Amino acid sequence: MVIEGDRHRPRLRLLAVTRIERGVAFFIVSSQPLSKADYAQVAAVIHDRMTGGGPRFDRRRGRPVRTSAPQPLATVPVLAQGRAALEVANAELGLALSPDEIDYLVAAFTGRLRRDPSDVELMMFAQANSEHCRHKIFNADWIVDGKRSPSRCSG
Repeated sequence: MVIEGDRHRPRLRLLAVTRIERGVAFFIVSSQPLSKADYAQVAAVIHDRMTGGGPRFDRRRGRPVRTSAPQPLATVPVLAQGRAALEVANAELGLALSPDEIDYLVAAFTGRLRRDPSDVELMMFAQANSEHCRHKIFNADWIVDGKRSPSRCSG
């Protein structure tokens, strides 16, 4: 580990770190053993179904069950396979990209960026541009001071 910069703007370079993960852990203390139904009730309160994949608990160990090992970063071969590669990634990763978003990504990565996108970049793009986050097709009218605005909520 190397700290660069000055005391007002330090920068940390992690020379040997290959992966950093962030997570949230809930430790549940109970005066009696909890049943599977009890855990389900707790999970319903502490778990956000929109942003996480529900907690599972090992009752014998009293801790969450890890369901999969971290996967290495993967790239989608857009430079070699073009749009077809993004269509496969769209289906396999559950990105729910629209045809115009796929066109945009193909143009960006084969044009200005000239590289293949990572699976993480595609997931972040899909989330940021999702119907849930942007209401792309919501098209509500804006009524300001009783007058209909000529613009819509989305482009």
